[in-house]
Amino acid sequence: MEQVNSIDPNYSLIAAVHGITGLVIFITGILQFTLKKGNWLHRIIGRAYLYSWFVILTTGAYIGSLLIVAIVLLGFYLSITGIRAAVLKGKPFAVIDKAIIITAGLVVLFMIAAGIIQLIKHNYTYAILAGFFSLLYSRIIVRDIQFYIFNKKVFRNDYGKMNWYVNHLTRMQFSFITAVGAFAAVQNVFGNMVLNFTLPALVGVIVIRLSTRHFVKNLDSVN
Repeated sequence: MEQVNSIDPNYSLIAAVHGITGLVIFITGILQFTLKKGNWLHRIIGRAYLYSWFVILTTGAYIGSLLIVAIVLLGFYLSITGIRAAVLKGKPFAVIDKAIIITAGLVVLFMIAAGIIQLIKHNYTYAILAGFFSLLYSRIIVRDIQFYIFNKKVFRNDYGKMNWYVNHLTRMQFSFITAVGAFAAVQNVFGNMVLNFTLPALVGVIVIRLSTRHFVKNLDSVN
């Protein structure tokens, strides 16, 4: 996916920073899911993971297209709302949280419009990416708007006091698979941009469902 810009002298440096930061997200993401949760190390790694998203966004905006930046921005949305879920632990979202949710909704609308425009231009690669990720994230964000802004009961309440943890874990997992897709696209792992982005997402959705079921099963056995 990476393009070589021979005119801009800063391009190679920024692209290198982007690639290194993507690797940091990949490593810290794996550590977040494999190491013990709730201790000081988990929190430090979580901060490093979140701060790396800021770098990925800014460098990605410099070297990539607006559509790719929008996809990464939605991954960052899940990362920051996932961390907020852990901080609030079931308490109501603040005004800033609601503003973030509305912003994410606008990003999804932009992706839908971009997908239509790319389809009209016969740029099917970007049209497929826009359609895939707008569908994937619109379900999450629409439910967030209904629940956190309009106070509608749209989430299942199967986990009792651990609802916040399932919310936190699921969002962080979704943000991670978005990061993996972006990293795969930069490195062109599968030789196809659509596969680079969508294959990690599809595998990730399956992993998230299985891990959530495993958590629920363990929670039921404890109760």
